[in-house]
Amino acid sequence: MNRFLGGGSVSSRALLCRLNLLLIVVALMFVCLSSAQTVSYKVRPITSPFDPPGPTSANDINRWAAIAAVDRQRGRPRLGFVWRAGKGTPVPTFGGTCSSANGLSESGHVVGSACLPGDSTFHAFLYRNRHLIDLHTFGDVNSYAGHVNRSDQVVGGFVENGSVHSFFWEKKKAVDLGFLGGSATYGFGLSESGVVTGQSDISNDIDPIYGIPRFQAFTWSGGVMNDLGTIFGGNFSYGSGINASGQIVGSADLVDDFGAHAYLWDNGAVTDLSPYGRDITSWGNDINGNGDIVGSWGFTDTDPADGPPLDVIVCPCYAVLWQNGQPVFLNSVVDSQWNLLLGLWINDRGEIVARGQFNGGALQTVLLKPVAAARSDRNEPVEAKVVPRITGTSPKGFRRERDSQITVIAAPISDR
Repeated sequence: MNRFLGGGSVSSRALLCRLNLLLIVVALMFVCLSSAQTVSYKVRPITSPFDPPGPTSANDINRWAAIAAVDRQRGRPRLGFVWRAGKGTPVPTFGGTCSSANGLSESGHVVGSACLPGDSTFHAFLYRNRHLIDLHTFGDVNSYAGHVNRSDQVVGGFVENGSVHSFFWEKKKAVDLGFLGGSATYGFGLSESGVVTGQSDISNDIDPIYGIPRFQAFTWSGGVMNDLGTIFGGNFSYGSGINASGQIVGSADLVDDFGAHAYLWDNGAVTDLSPYGRDITSWGNDINGNGDIVGSWGFTDTDPADGPPLDVIVCPCYAVLWQNGQPVFLNSVVDSQWNLLLGLWINDRGEIVARGQFNGGALQTVLLKPVAAARSDRNEPVEAKVVPRITGTSPKGFRRERDSQITVIAAPISDR
C-alpha cells in the first residue's frame, strides 16, 4: 500500500546525458515491444461520486474491475468509495465523516478505515453483505485494513506506543505480525493463501545518510516472519504485491543505495526488472495471477534529504507493464493524448489502474481496459511528451507513501 518525487534542478548537460540514457533504454524496450504480442488499452478515468467530486486515488482492483478508491478533495475529510463501470458507491463510517476504501476481495468485500463520531479515531473495517464490521484489532487505537482475500483474511496496521504495527485478521482474531528487529512493520500485499509481504525495520539504529532505520522486505505466514534480505545489496527493500503463486514484486536499493530497481521474487530466485544501470529507479507495484507486473520507471534521486532511492522516482517517469519479464511502456499502447506516469494495480484479466495526464492536464487515476491487438502505428516512442514538472506533485516527481493510512486519514495523500 501500499506505495513519490520528478525533474529537479540539474545542469543542462547532466539533464541531456540522463535523457540520452533514457532514450537508449526506451529503444531497448521498444525492441521488446515489437517482438511481443501486446494489446492496446482504452483509458477510463475513475471519478468520485461525491459533490463536488475531488481528485481520486485508487488502492486496489479485483477481477471484476471494481476499484477501492478515495476522494481527496481539499478542504474536507477523505471519503472512501468503490468504483465499478463508471459508478462510485460510498463506503459507510462508524458515525464520523471520514473513510477510506483500501482493498477488495474477488467477491466484492471491502476493507479500509472509517472514522468514529468526532473524527479523532478511526478503526479498520470489513464491509460485506452490507454489514460494516469493526475489526477493533488491538484496542481503541487508530487502525486501518489494507487488503482482503477471498477467505476474508485481512492485513492492516495500527500505531501503539510510538511503534507502527501490522496485523493479520481472520475469523474475529487479530495477530500482530511482529518486527525484524526494529519498531515499524508495514504489510503491503496479501495472497489468497494468507501470505503477507511488506517492509519491516531491521533495527532502531538510524542510518547515517538517510536519517531513518534501515528496512527490508519480508514474508509472513502462519505466525512466522521471513526476511527477504537486501535483494540487490543495498540497505533498503520492500515487497509491494504478491499473487496466488507466492511471487512477490517490490523495489530494492542497489549497492551503496545509489539507485533502486523493481524486482520479482519467486521462491527465492530474484529477477531485476530494470537492469539498465544505477541512474534508473523503478518500482514493482503489483502482480496478478498470470505473473504480469505493473509499476513505474524514472530517474534516481541522489538527494539524501529525500530518503533512500526506492522511496522516490524522479521524472520524466513512466507507467510500465512487465509480461514474461519484458517491459512495455504503457504510453505506447494507449491513445497518444494520454501520458501515463504510474502503474499501480493489475487484476487477472489484465485490467490496470494507473495515474496519468490527458493532454498535459492534471493528474488523474484511470482504468486501462484491454481492447484489441496493438496497432502497428503505435510503434514509435511517445515518452518525449513527458515534462519534467508534473502537476499535483512535489517539484521532483513522486514519493512512495508508507504510513498515510495511519497518520493522515482526514487529509489528501499521494498514490503509492
